Amino acid sequence: MRRSHITGTLALFTDKTNTRNPYQDRWINGKLHYTGMGQEGDQILEGNANKVLAETYHSKALTEVFLFETHKSIRDKRKLKLHKFIGIVQMNGPEYFEKENGRLVYKFPLEVVNGEKIFEEPDLRNTEIESQKKQQIVDEEVIKRLAEESSKRNINLNNNNKKGQQSERKVVKTRVYERNEYIAAYIKLLANGKCQLCEQDAPFKDSFGVPYLECHHIEWLSEGGLDIIENCVALCPNCHRKMHSLALEEDIKKLQLVKQE
Repeated sequence: MRRSHITGTLALFTDKTNTRNPYQDRWINGKLHYTGMGQEGDQILEGNANKVLAETYHSKALTEVFLFETHKSIRDKRKLKLHKFIGIVQMNGPEYFEKENGRLVYKFPLEVVNGEKIFEEPDLRNTEIESQKKQQIVDEEVIKRLAEESSKRNINLNNNNKKGQQSERKVVKTRVYERNEYIAAYIKLLANGKCQLCEQDAPFKDSFGVPYLECHHIEWLSEGGLDIIENCVALCPNCHRKMHSLALEEDIKKLQLVKQE
């Protein structure tokens, strides 16, 4: 948290680039449950920005709160971090305590009120799905959860009700980055049917008989990367998903070397 007394504003940063980050923020149903200040011991409200944020809900303080997402800069060798502005946020409920890493921390439920929450494929790491991936849920637990959810929705698991119930619809704002289709086609042509990361043949051919590969930007467009030949490679679907899910440094370096050859 960064507070400015001059402008009467509070800047919040949610950082997923550090695996040892003591602040475990998480998105749930479009709301960010933001972790308060304090890296050691139980967190407190008094004497820090936690109180400032809490007062925006309890006493309707006029402090404007701005939310930023922190990302790694792939292109910068100094490993500087980039901060993407999400929008103005406000608390949509009171703060609450949660035990985390052996200590009590404050969580502040926030919603974006002026701006848009951007849901992109790379951002899946920043959702509740991330914590779920760390748990190995056995088949019995999956069946139990399905039964509980089905009971809530009045779905007949025995298929007696053929019509069933329609899935809930949600409207989600998405930012789409325009791409040059000719650059993508040229990159795939240069790859000659082989993935430029795993170096294996494309897994299948499309309806035109062309080996199926996907164009990937080494430095993502969402982080300031350019849609140019020098920043594009052709990957098989598996490696493409791997790059967006893990973005391993050794894979990034390999693809950068490929472009230099």
